[in-house]
Amino acid sequence: KITRPRKLPPELYDHDFRELARKEKHARTRIRWLGMAHLQEGKEYYEVAEFLCVSIETVHKWGKRFRASGLAGLKESPRSGAKRKLPQHQVCGCPASVD
Repeated sequence: KITRPRKLPPELYDHDFRELARKEKHARTRIRWLGMAHLQEGKEYYEVAEFLCVSIETVHKWGKRFRASGLAGLKESPRSGAKRKLPQHQVCGCPASVD
């Protein structure tokens, strides 16, 4: 595949994204950390996109967010909508009681 040259910021190499992914609890943020780790290793945007099952535009967006805001730009932001009404300990018991 023909790709355009990657312009990765030097700050990208200041972080251990694999370690960040290992410690991250939020799945979306963990995927972004893994994507950045692959870019650190020299993989192309399309390779990262194929490996993580996201679009190449998404990988480009991660790069833009990192350049603009650093690590904070890749963290998951709060979602709109109603908050959960059940406490976590009750949520875990629901599927078992439905059967």
